[in-house]
Amino acid sequence: MSYDIKGKIALITGGAAGIGYTYSVELLKNGLAGVVIADLNADNGNQAINTLNTEFGANKAVFIKTDVTKFDQLEAAFKLAISTFGTLDIVINNAGIMNDAHWELEIAINCNAVAQGSLLGIKYMGKNNGGKGGVIVNIASILGLQELAGCPIYVGTKHFVVGLDRSFGTPYYYNLTGIKFGTMCPGVTDTPLISEAGKFALQGYPDLGRVLAEELGSLPKQPPENVAKGLITLITKGENGSVWVSEGGEPIYEVAIPERQTLRKNNADIKFKIVNVISKNFCEMALSTNFRRANEFAASVYRCFSNAAVCTSTPLLKRDYSENTKPAQCKVALVTGGARGIGYHISDSLLEAGAKAVVLGDILVDDLEEATCRLNEKYGENRALFQPCDVTKKEEMEKIFKCTAEKFGKLDIVVNNAGVAESEWDKVININTTGLVLGTILGFQHMGAHKGGRGGYIINVSSILGLQPLFSMPVYSGTKWFVIGFTKSMGSEYFHNLSKVKVMAVCPGVTDTEIIKNAGKATLPTFDKLDKEAAKSLASLPPQGPEEVGRSVIEMLRDGENGSVWVSEACETYKTVMPDRSTFKPPPPCGGHGKKKKDKHKKKASPEDRKVCKNYDSKDQEKKAHSKNEDQCKKDHKHDDTCKKDDGKHQEKKVHSKDEDKCKKDHKHNEKCKT
Repeated sequence: MSYDIKGKIALITGGAAGIGYTYSVELLKNGLAGVVIADLNADNGNQAINTLNTEFGANKAVFIKTDVTKFDQLEAAFKLAISTFGTLDIVINNAGIMNDAHWELEIAINCNAVAQGSLLGIKYMGKNNGGKGGVIVNIASILGLQELAGCPIYVGTKHFVVGLDRSFGTPYYYNLTGIKFGTMCPGVTDTPLISEAGKFALQGYPDLGRVLAEELGSLPKQPPENVAKGLITLITKGENGSVWVSEGGEPIYEVAIPERQTLRKNNADIKFKIVNVISKNFCEMALSTNFRRANEFAASVYRCFSNAAVCTSTPLLKRDYSENTKPAQCKVALVTGGARGIGYHISDSLLEAGAKAVVLGDILVDDLEEATCRLNEKYGENRALFQPCDVTKKEEMEKIFKCTAEKFGKLDIVVNNAGVAESEWDKVININTTGLVLGTILGFQHMGAHKGGRGGYIINVSSILGLQPLFSMPVYSGTKWFVIGFTKSMGSEYFHNLSKVKVMAVCPGVTDTEIIKNAGKATLPTFDKLDKEAAKSLASLPPQGPEEVGRSVIEMLRDGENGSVWVSEACETYKTVMPDRSTFKPPPPCGGHGKKKKDKHKKKASPEDRKVCKNYDSKDQEKKAHSKNEDQCKKDHKHDDTCKKDDGKHQEKKVHSKDEDKCKKDHKHNEKCKT
């Protein structure tokens, strides 16, 4: 999907210094007609445009002071591009910070502003809005593809960008808007962000700043110019939705992120295929009429078939927790978003598995009271309690944790389940990321051995959409990618050794909850028929009831490893194996051969090389066997057997060099060769 930069107009956020500034330089070198630099630092911004206009010509660059977390200021930058240059073709959402010490601001800049910049790019460039289309590049990081203990929240934000872009970079949006989305993941780059990283670690964790500095110091470094050159490749040659890495001063390369179905630890793809067949027949009915009946039928058929054909263990629905295997025995748990759906059924499963008590938190007060009454009727008085709580408000979250610890004298399990999927995408980010981070931090404070606690468990609820893109809900998908990156980083050896708290993530599949029932209402506004497409895309996935996720959490508490990611889908639970980021990099072409066309296959390739190089065939092998050197040619032609390896015209093409006339004169046995 080629794209020509010449004559185009670009807007770059965070473009006054560092990588952002070098983007402007490289784009202008490649024929860019003009650039708008949007940045909060006015001094750096004015200096940047003065330098650019001196080097590349007057009025090539303009600057506007912009706080990207403020919608009106960010949109003003887009309007400036149109009013100054008459058009806009390229948007680079580059503004970002690494500052876990101020993680709320970090999320606002790295997540909210990138989502807002993408939507504004569609508004001002999309063909659906009268524009010409164009390119949007969102800047993530290699930490959007791996975990890092030193900056877990930053890691989460960069996972968000990757998930957001993979959902925006789908055919639906490109066909509608004509905009190509691409993601750039720079490695450690020599910018102030990296050199001062040790100051920005999450507070309250001894030596975490040093850990961060050491972790970043162990990764290969590069100058900003290397990333900028890579950006040109991404824009001009990258496919829609592609993700690229620039690190260590090496040329940029596109990564191949594995399909979700390949991540499961135990290979049982047959199960997924079975359920998929079932879901095609019943999911449409489930989403439109009676989800429960369709789910019960699909789940029962699935369990029967999987037990018979795959010889699985006893289905989860029939599992009996004996006294010595109850992973929640005598534990005290806190579950956010516990009033209904998945949160309620996780609470139910915890009590069934022996929990001493469960405290439910939610903003739905009436539902909370009803849920608590049902649980107490089932398991006994005061086994379940509730506390109204908005997970985005720190004081309310602190209150529910404090009340739980004071009531029972301890806290053992925290389940950060609260989440939404709504058309108000900024609310989605706030609840699904901010609320979950706050719950995790408070969990460490109340259970961590470094704070006088006895350790414990934190289960963060993500989604299968944290492992795959979904075009109909790109922001929601991005938040669930955030949960994966953040959880794996908090589940590192550093945090576990310090706190004795085990952190894991569960990724429910399509589950009978309000989010699924109202999926059509949760899509982004202003996009044609996206609500119907959302229901259709979810209907293609196998269904289950929320009680299955509750059982999956019990499985995780019993068998899960720190930092592990689990999937609960179609009535089964399995652990995922997240591959190392280095495996995303494509292998060298032809096993290291062919750096230049003229030298390709100069040396005889090994069998292993021939497997890698698709262009290596029998003709190439014969050409290598015969030297172009005339003396070697004479030796080769002395033996009839050599000449007779192939027959007819094919043999003549293989044996004779391009200098056939000379070869005829030198070789007296020419006729013999022709046979």
